[in-house]
Amino acid sequence: MKAHFSKEEQAVIGAVRYQPEVSIIMPFEPVMSAKKELQHQLKIAVEKVESQLFANSPRQPAMPVVIRLKNLIRKLDFNTRKKGLAIFVSPIIEKVFYLDIPVNEKIIIGESFEIRDIVYCKKQLIQYLVVQLSGESSKIYLGNCSTFIPIKSTVPQNIHAYERDMPEKVGNF
Repeated sequence: MKAHFSKEEQAVIGAVRYQPEVSIIMPFEPVMSAKKELQHQLKIAVEKVESQLFANSPRQPAMPVVIRLKNLIRKLDFNTRKKGLAIFVSPIIEKVFYLDIPVNEKIIIGESFEIRDIVYCKKQLIQYLVVQLSGESSKIYLGNCSTFIPIKSTVPQNIHAYERDMPEKVGNF
């Protein structure tokens, strides 16, 4: 079975490089964050890209990339329920990937976009146990950066379960 690729994709697969290339990987949770806040973060990322591109390469090949990047950001889907965003832009190719995994922000200029960049930017989810103890009860939770999940335990949660009901003295047998 032969795969069919567009001319742009064949150029990328054939390892033809069109400099400059820009990759932006960043957290993108429109459901959890305000749209204005995300737009501001994207604007800051574009400004970083612009300053690095114009500092390290001639203005003529860099300008089309910046224009493509700005146009691409205007078309982003802010109704998605994804957690991350990966953008790749070169003079001839532009791609947007909405990611199901949370990522740390990273801007890569001059190197080709590769899937390992996303893997390296993946946030590590730190989990921990929380034990709540009081004079009356105890509870255990599994926690991470955003939630606490109660864990069922075989230990009674209430102290009154441990109290022994002592037999009373009986007057008549």
